[in-house]
Amino acid sequence: MFSISRITKPIKIPPKAKPCASLLLLQHDFGYTYGKSPALVNYKPPRNCPSKHFSIEWESTAEGFQFDRIFGVWLSGVEIFRSCTAEPTPSDPADLIMRISRNLSLNDGLWFLVENSTDTQSKKFTIPRNSYRAVLEVYVSFHSKDKFWYAHPPNEYINAYNLTGTPGNGPFREVVVRLNGDEIGAVWPFTVVFTGGLNPLIWRPVTAIGSFDLPSYDIEITPFLGKILDGKQHEFGFGVTNALNEWYRDANLHIWLDHESDATTGELIRNITPPSKISLVSKKKGSYITSAIRSFSVSGWVKSSHGNITTNSFQDFSFTNRMTMHGSSHTVNQTIDASSRVYAIVPSPSSYMYTFERYQNFPLSFHAENVPLGHDSHTALSYISLGFNEKRLAGSSSSPWVSSVLNNSQGQGVLNYSGSSVTGALGRIQQVYYLNGSDECYLWNVTSSADTIVYNMSGDPCQPKRQH
Repeated sequence: MFSISRITKPIKIPPKAKPCASLLLLQHDFGYTYGKSPALVNYKPPRNCPSKHFSIEWESTAEGFQFDRIFGVWLSGVEIFRSCTAEPTPSDPADLIMRISRNLSLNDGLWFLVENSTDTQSKKFTIPRNSYRAVLEVYVSFHSKDKFWYAHPPNEYINAYNLTGTPGNGPFREVVVRLNGDEIGAVWPFTVVFTGGLNPLIWRPVTAIGSFDLPSYDIEITPFLGKILDGKQHEFGFGVTNALNEWYRDANLHIWLDHESDATTGELIRNITPPSKISLVSKKKGSYITSAIRSFSVSGWVKSSHGNITTNSFQDFSFTNRMTMHGSSHTVNQTIDASSRVYAIVPSPSSYMYTFERYQNFPLSFHAENVPLGHDSHTALSYISLGFNEKRLAGSSSSPWVSSVLNNSQGQGVLNYSGSSVTGALGRIQQVYYLNGSDECYLWNVTSSADTIVYNMSGDPCQPKRQH
């Protein structure tokens, strides 16, 4: 049995905290579950346990050839965790979370399936009339023909070389969010490399960034509340630009309620949402540069017992993918930059009620090549560099909160073949995770080679500074 780890900070438990209850929620054997109903279990919070802190420990083993199987965990239809199997061998919480997912009477998970670029999945909803803030948390993962969308060549390359069966549509993907048919925001997803990606031996025993805990993405809905506070049904819709089958997608709508009022009112002031600008440049035979940019700028006010709050929300994206293909060689250098900024202002006295800024940078580079050795033998070489870098600022002018994460890895893999048989193999990865925040610091530096951890250092690098 092989133990696989993801490199991130441990869950922060309050000092000297002791659990007031521990429950076994589920013990289940999953097998041949594609297209089947999810495993269900009843849950009620334990009595005489007033704690507001809850954690879930998920422990599992996989037997047989489970090639990066995706799975999700939902609580009353609200997704709280999305992950995949390994290869073989601080703000106030919302008052209400509404699930934007499929209903339970189905033969699959609660996520919606998007199967092509014209496929739009939607869910109707009605929000309480005394809502004063709303944030949509989007979950997304990509599979089947689009599992490695960031490596897909343009269609013109596929057509020129008659590469029938090769997944195409180029390397750009965008998850588009619509409200009542109008585009209101987007997600340019992080390039999660699942545990079978490029060379499975690279991700043992340290898995790829995000593969065991796929990220979710927030879109501020508050400026649009004036259009949906009428007590009627409305609809969120989701699509994926350039998608091939298939994408799993659902969302959670976080809502803050005005407990001093039966109804709030609002109005959308500004909604500037031009479409993405996408360009494809062919520098030379087999060499392409794909780039894209997009911005959203929206503003709206909501009148509640907190005052007349004006919320300004901005999203900005940029994407560049440089791809070169020659013979068996395939090289990609890609960067995704995404920013989201939210400012909620109370006019009298003129001050920020809350602010939130998030800046993300997702670099990806890889090279894969088959080197012929003669006598029906060859070596498959692979190299990958992957990063998830993020800076967040939140709170108010009187109590700001700042946090940054630098999470980067570099991996190499070698597979030797005689005919179709593997005669030798080696995988190696080095990853550094560094969290630096207003209230916490954490560093984890780890290297593995040939299925073995060869260097492992973790701890609080800010502790000496705090002592002086």
